[in-house]
Amino acid sequence: MAHRKFSLPALAGLLLATLALPAVAANIYKYLDENGGTVFNSYIPAEYVSKGYTILNAQGQVIQVVPRAATPEEITAQAASKAAEEQALADRLVQQENDKLLTRLYRAPDEIERKRDYTLDQMKTQQDLARLGLAKASAEVARVQAIIDTAKKEGREPSADAVKKIEDGKTEESVLQAQINKMETDKAKVIADASRDIMRLREIMGLPPIPLEQTLPAPVSAAATDESASAEQPAAQ
Repeated sequence: MAHRKFSLPALAGLLLATLALPAVAANIYKYLDENGGTVFNSYIPAEYVSKGYTILNAQGQVIQVVPRAATPEEITAQAASKAAEEQALADRLVQQENDKLLTRLYRAPDEIERKRDYTLDQMKTQQDLARLGLAKASAEVARVQAIIDTAKKEGREPSADAVKKIEDGKTEESVLQAQINKMETDKAKVIADASRDIMRLREIMGLPPIPLEQTLPAPVSAAATDESASAEQPAAQ
């Protein structure tokens, strides 16, 4: 069914006529047709609803402006923008809680450094013990393997006990090496977390920023490394 289109003069006449009616007149819909022309109609065809329209009352006053429907691309962009805003808000709330905890735990950046160094010392002790255990396990595997090799050279079958000791020793080696590797990763995380907290606490306290390198622990001296290695060496013999 063809829809009725009104020119501006006709619309004015229509509005004047509706004022004389005792009953409540229908609303007028203003929209753009396929050629971009403005149309005033007593209803809006379905094909134009998604393009947006304006509803006028009998006096020509705007009752409601209905925007055009968003495109799929716009809907996706809006959803992404909303998600980013929500994530940014969540990040700010988390940062606020972290800042509160940071200022409760530490009064100055050097307190973070002392806590970091203490933790690293404890972890180094555990790591040294694991390395000592690894050296002992490796030495035992080597000793038993030599016995097995000698037995084979002499044409004898190695004992089941010796074979099991090799298997158990290699398992222990794997476990200890995994522990050492994990502790190395944990130490790196302790250092990174401390550097982050130092820089953040300085910012909260209004202290001047410093390079990341200045937040790192002092490198282990060569003498200390040699001392640690010599302490492990006898256990491996």
